[in-house]
Amino acid sequence: MSLSKSLDNESTVLISFFVPCYNEEFNIENTLDVIKESATSISYEVIVVDDGSTDLTSNNTERYIANNPEMSIRLVKRKKNIGLGANYFESANIANGSYFMLVNGDNVEPVDALKTIISKAGQTDMVIPNFGDGDKREWNRKLLSILFTTIVNFLSGNNIRYYNGPVLHRTENVRTIEIDAFGYGYQAELLCKLLQTGATYSEVVVPNGDRQWGATKAFAPKNFISVAASLCNIVRNRIAS
Repeated sequence: MSLSKSLDNESTVLISFFVPCYNEEFNIENTLDVIKESATSISYEVIVVDDGSTDLTSNNTERYIANNPEMSIRLVKRKKNIGLGANYFESANIANGSYFMLVNGDNVEPVDALKTIISKAGQTDMVIPNFGDGDKREWNRKLLSILFTTIVNFLSGNNIRYYNGPVLHRTENVRTIEIDAFGYGYQAELLCKLLQTGATYSEVVVPNGDRQWGATKAFAPKNFISVAASLCNIVRNRIAS
């Protein structure tokens, strides 16, 4: 019996992997290779979203699809950049999998990390990864993550170790929870709302890496603005509940 059927009868596809890309021509094929190696024992699909790239991200994805016909990969091309959060929720609405999971297109999630998360599918509503003491990102990224996590926990009353990783969700939960902000803080807002509803979760420590090509988009001014909006929403939702 396949893992997807034994864990969940809602769909013949166990996991839909959402792969957001913005100018990731040198990373996207390696990212897809990581998914291919990580998900050998399950039924899955991949939704690649090219969010208005100006490089060869879409071309390289199409080449990969042609060279790997056994993989179920859909490519969504955006003419304009609409942001990570907006693409996340729109992709969940077209996903076929019982579970929905982000895998960044910049090839920062190692095979062992994805395997660890995938192995927990079906045990809880959410599998929330963190990097423990082995975080390999640059010091400024680490500091920003610690600050953000501390603030979100203080505002929400939660005690989650990390809010921005490749969380594994039940797809239906992502579709039904209403989120007001769609920027970089979307995952924290989603997690906090689901925790308010009593959704179950587990936390796992996974290895991570840092991008080999290109610069991170985490420090873009618009991302700080969107995160601030999500923090405000987290406070408002806690008061309302």
